[in-house]
Amino acid sequence: MWCCLPIATVLSGIPLSLTAQPAAVRAGRFDVASIKPATENKHGLWYSGSRVQILGLSVHELIAAAFHLKDYQVFWPKWIDATRFDVDAKLPDEAVGLADSAKSTQVWLMTQALLTERFGTKIHRETRKIGALKLVVDTHGPKFKTLGPDPGYNV
Repeated sequence: MWCCLPIATVLSGIPLSLTAQPAAVRAGRFDVASIKPATENKHGLWYSGSRVQILGLSVHELIAAAFHLKDYQVFWPKWIDATRFDVDAKLPDEAVGLADSAKSTQVWLMTQALLTERFGTKIHRETRKIGALKLVVDTHGPKFKTLGPDPGYNV
């Protein structure tokens, strides 16, 4: 069975440049940002005041997070997953006072711009057919029983 899903392809490895940037991405930039190879085994996004830390992510994971993609929607050479990075950045003053959800949105938009500037990331969006599995009930009906009131006691 085939399924059509939107995907993003990172073209030509690193260094790479974003083909179509929304206006918000062009305008929103971190005041200061550093990207270094990860030194600790921490993963995730943290922010406190104007400081933002994105820790322990590969370029693959940074792109997927920044562009709100699922892992299976991103295709590129597998060697990009080899190194994990820590991003330490300072938010501009207008983004510091935002609510957490709005701040998170701005951080990922600024991360898109940072990936373009520092790694030359180039994203190509397309729809592809990819293999998928389909779970269907047998022609003779399901082979499992309905659970009773105490699921732990059913045999």
